[in-house]
Amino acid sequence: LSDLKMIACLVTGNSSQIDGGGLFQAGGELDLSGCSFTYNIAADNGGGIYLRNGVIASIKGSHVAWNLCQLQDGAGLYTEESDIQIFKSIFQRNFSWRNGSGLALNNNTTGEIFSTLIIGNRAFRDGGALFLSASQIDLINTDLIQNSCGNNGGGISAVNNSSLSVTDALFRRNHSKG
Repeated sequence: LSDLKMIACLVTGNSSQIDGGGLFQAGGELDLSGCSFTYNIAADNGGGIYLRNGVIASIKGSHVAWNLCQLQDGAGLYTEESDIQIFKSIFQRNFSWRNGSGLALNNNTTGEIFSTLIIGNRAFRDGGALFLSASQIDLINTDLIQNSCGNNGGGISAVNNSSLSVTDALFRRNHSKG
């Protein structure tokens, strides 16, 4: 297990041959405050950030933009079996060759996304802004604007018994071709 705290950090121009172009964490606690993750590339998942194995994450006032996944999911943020609390952050212009360009939350990820903007993300397959698979998430005062995908759910795609609660949100000009 590892614990990581980052305040006002810039993580830019990094790459990984597998997962987590900007940041990879398995287990422990993650506290990001006022950080920027930009122009990072992962061959598989999590171009900007990749979290798995029970990470307890707090992401506040951070900007996750222009990250790329060359083959898989979650260009901005990819999670598996983690708990996330995202507050007043922006996920912008990330691109995944598969699902969930802004965020791909998988395999028992739980948490809240509060007062966050998810804008202009593009997925080749499903969930332009947000892709949920077997996860439980609350969206509160969160806006999904101008996200798109090639198949299903320009804004959100939720599969495999996911649970999604949406309160006081704006979904505007999201598009899917499916």
